[in-house]
Parts: sequence; structure tokens; C-alpha cells
Amino acid sequence: MKRRRYGINLDDGTALASDEEFDLLYVPCNTAVSESLHIWFGNNTRTSLLFTGQIGSGKTTLLKEVARRYSSSSITLLFDTAPVAISEGGFLLVILGGILKQCLQCDASLDGSGIRLADFPSLNVSSWDDLSQRLTTRPRSIDEARKLNKVSEILGESASHVFVVCDDLLNRIFEKTGEEPIIIAEGVDKFHPSSPDYFLLKSSLEFLSTRKTLFECNASHLFHLDDFSPDIEKLFLGKIKDVYLSQVLKKRLGSYSSVYDEVFPEIIKHSGGNVRQAIRILGAYHFQKSQPDFEQQRALKKATLQVASNLLEVSFQNLPIDVFTAVKRDKYIETSLFHNLDTRDGAIDAIYHNWLLLESLPSEDAPTHWPTSINPLLPEGIITSVHSQPTREEQAIRTWAEDAGLSDLNLNAPTSEDGTPKWDVFWQEVEETADTGTLHIQKLLHEIASGLFCYERQDRIIITFQNALDIQPVKNYLKAKASTYIQITYQDIILTGGNDQDPIQNLLVKMCELDPHALYSIELDGEWTPEQLRDLDRRRDMFSDLQMLWWIEAESLRRYLPHWPQLRQFFRIYNLDEDLWRGVQPEEIQSDIEFLESMTESGKSEEIRSLTAILNLLAK
Repeated sequence: MKRRRYGINLDDGTALASDEEFDLLYVPCNTAVSESLHIWFGNNTRTSLLFTGQIGSGKTTLLKEVARRYSSSSITLLFDTAPVAISEGGFLLVILGGILKQCLQCDASLDGSGIRLADFPSLNVSSWDDLSQRLTTRPRSIDEARKLNKVSEILGESASHVFVVCDDLLNRIFEKTGEEPIIIAEGVDKFHPSSPDYFLLKSSLEFLSTRKTLFECNASHLFHLDDFSPDIEKLFLGKIKDVYLSQVLKKRLGSYSSVYDEVFPEIIKHSGGNVRQAIRILGAYHFQKSQPDFEQQRALKKATLQVASNLLEVSFQNLPIDVFTAVKRDKYIETSLFHNLDTRDGAIDAIYHNWLLLESLPSEDAPTHWPTSINPLLPEGIITSVHSQPTREEQAIRTWAEDAGLSDLNLNAPTSEDGTPKWDVFWQEVEETADTGTLHIQKLLHEIASGLFCYERQDRIIITFQNALDIQPVKNYLKAKASTYIQITYQDIILTGGNDQDPIQNLLVKMCELDPHALYSIELDGEWTPEQLRDLDRRRDMFSDLQMLWWIEAESLRRYLPHWPQLRQFFRIYNLDEDLWRGVQPEEIQSDIEFLESMTESGKSEEIRSLTAILNLLAK
């Protein structure tokens, strides 16, 4: 991602990756954890490490900052984005491909290792280099994806032999280099520890735990007793201290940081010590500050409401109210809650979805008490509102919110000390929430122009709609409008889900060669299954450096969001109401047409036709 050396560098909280980004934006927030990582990477011993933290805690950035010094000798396995299939064989294909590639890089012999090129007849490879390339790159066609699927099925059927082969190849790397091969198992954190997909991954994790492997995991994996290696060394990244969060925000704002100094404490308070939440709130507030009706406190409230709606999916019927009650009372979560059959699932969910935020490791005096807080983006009265049955008025409002395409996350009636609703305050929040949740096309363009239509940022937007007939004219309008900002490549992709569909493999094929300067327009169609939605959720990091518009029917999005705790971290969500074109003036469209006509570059005629069609539509 291209960064501004002196200006504002806001994004949706993606991990830092390049040397430029680390030099410009990195803040060392946890030196003790960083030192432990350096020690582990530097030790030439066969020990594994479980590196954990919650979503948005900054663990991927910290891992990349340390690992980049050892990248030449490490094997990175992307269990979230690389598998062509979510199966035991699919994960084995990732492991075998990564180890084989490292063998070739260090010139380790492959003869007599237990595999032959002839074992992969469907791939029709003529050399080990060719096989390594095929196993470690995305398929370029559906036919190639099917062939790789066939390979993964064969590997799954011979899993025990494949593990023996991989172990032998790792030993050969050690004999060749004199150093224990470092394996970085990325993306394990994208698997909910109670999901069936995580169960399929476990045999691969068990094998890797016998080598020098760092597992990037969610904090909730700390509390699964029957996991792949209960005795493994564990490293936890918790709450970021306020002083470091302030430095993060200042670096993101560059020379403009002094203009925002007075709101830093409020942003940090609502972040809960989570670095991604802080950056997202700052980004939302930055946009509100550019509006003509800007007022600081109102802008902060609208920013936090928007970020809460984007990042957190809360189903009040499924909230672990007993766990929330204990945390609110004690300010910690007791380890036994993760092991008790009655509270285990709720406690794991609360940590995995960031409803609760673990602040630090337990102290020596209380080794089972994890300092914990309720995510400040959740409504203050969340426990009271879940305990009591909603009144008829509250139920009517929630029904109205659902019909209007609004999240009832922000529609809990504030209560007085005796528990009765403060209806005046409630209606004010409804008005502000509605104003935040619905944008017509003019305001939408205003907000996303700095992201989707420039090279310095890669933003991802989900646009929900009620009427499918609106989508094509909106796409045409946005595409044509984008051309008035910069010359941009526009890629249209339709992904159809359902029991007889394979949308993820289609996505892998269509995004085989990613273009960081393109605007990807992806429409989700069909009846996506829970398995397909979970698989898409895990592929989140495929999109971290891309500019994207996703189009999802509003009712479908309500069903999808509970399956997307990871994916929604990199997206902002907007609703287009029935008055889609309100505020778009014919004069502005005519001005855009004249601007495009005045340009001499070729390829503008399509955009002019699109804008002319919109002008004719407005005239009707």
C-alpha cells in the first residue's frame, strides 16, 4: 500500500507489511512480547510457540515486524488464504508445498524422500520446480482448481505417509543449512476453536507442533484444553496501553495530529485498548470532521456507532449473559468459565468475537483471573436489556429497525437507575443511527472517494440494497464517477453460493493475479451455505491490499454477518435506501460528462455512456 510520508495514513486496520510502512507507522507497543519472539526466532532449537491475541490486537503486525528479519530461512504456511479446499488434504497440500519450496531454495536433495513426480499425474508436472509452483500458487482456471482438489483428496487419504515425508524433508533442510527450519503457521486465528473446520486442521497442527513452528492463533485458542499441543509455550498480546495508542494515532495523522489532540482520549477510551478499533474510530471521525455540520461530540458518537455496527455482530439471544455479568462485576474472567460445560461455549464466543477484551495475563497472586473488560463499543445497558424481556414499545422499535435495514445493536433503550427506559435519549439515538446507516449515492461517494478512488489507500466497502434492479445503474454511476478522479481498472465479479456451487474456488481463480490498482466490484448472489460463508471469512487477508466494492442484498447480509467476525474487520458497511438518487443533481452529471469529454485519453466513451444513461434516468 502506498503511504503518504507527511500526510494522513488511515486505513481499516490492516497489518503493516512493507519496510516503508514499518519505518513510517510502526509503534513498539509491547517490548516484552517482541523480545520473546526474537528469542524464539533466534534459538536453533526444535520448540513450538503459540502466539495469541484477539482480533485487531496488532499481533500480525508485531509478528511481521519480527519475522521479516528471519524471512530468508522461514517457511510461511497460510492456512487461511492458501487452501484450495477446507479439508485435511487441503491443509496437507499447503504444508507439502511450503516445505518443498524451501527444499528447492536451499538445494536440499529430494531423491528417496517418499514422493515422486509420478505421484501427481493430474498436474502433469515435469520437474520439482514445476510441482512446487503448482502447489504454492492459486489456480488459474476452474479445471486447474479441480486438479488441485484431486491432489488434496489423495493427500488426505495418505495423511500418515505425507507427514512422514514432510518430516524427512525438514530434516534434510536442517542437514543442508545447519539450522532448524522455522515454520510460521499463519491464519490459525481465523478458525473458531469450536468449528468443524478447525477440527479438520488439527492433525496438521499436531504434526507441526513437533517441529519449530510458530502458530498465529486467536486468544480463545488459549482455553481449549484438548488442542493439538497442551504443553506448548504460549505468548499473549493483550491490551495496548493508552500512551502507545496515542502514538499510533499521531503517526497515522502525520503533521495533522495536533488538530486531533483533544479527541484522542475519547477515541482511546472507546477502543478498549484494541489498536484496530482505535484506528477505525479515528478514520470514521476524520470523515465526520470534514462534514459541513460538524460538531465534535456528535461526530464522535456517530463515528463509534458506525465502527460498532461494522466490527461487531451481536445476537442478543445468544449473548453469554452469565459470563458478561461475572466480568462486569469482577473485572476479570475466571479460567474455569472456559472449561465449565454450561459457560464454555459462551465464554469462547465472547473472546473470539471481541465482545469481551482480555487486557493482560493473570497475575501470580491470581493465576486463574484474566483481567477483562466489556468492549466499550457495546451498548452500556447490554446486560440489563438481555436479562429483561423487551417491552411492546422496544419490540416494535426493533422490528422497525429490522425492516429499515438497521442494526438493533445501537437501538437498546438507555435506562435510568431504576431500569426504566429514557425514551427521549432513545429517540435521539435512533435518529443518529438512522442518519449514520443510510447514505444516498452523493454522500457515499464523498466518503469513499479518498479510498476507492486513489492509489494511497485500499478501502473495502459493502453496499447493501433492497431492490436488485438498482444495482446496475449504481455500478455504472460509481464506475463512471471513479474515472473523473483517476484512471482506474474496474473488475466485475459475480460469486454465486449454494449447495451445488463452488464460489470460493471461483474467487481464487478470478483473483489469481491481483491488481492493486484495480477497483474490484464483487456481487454475492445465490443461497450461500454456512460452510461457504465461513470459508470466505477466513480468506479475509486476500483482500487487505485491494480496493473493493461488495454488493449484497440487505436481508442476505443479515444472515451472512454472524459468520464473518474476521471478514467484517476490513470492510465498512453502507445501506442504500429507496431514495437512492436523492441529492444527485443533473447539473453535476452534465459537468462530469463534459470533464470526461475534454480528456484526450482513449477508453472514456463507456464512462460517458454510463453517465448519460444516469442523466436520462434523472430526467424521467
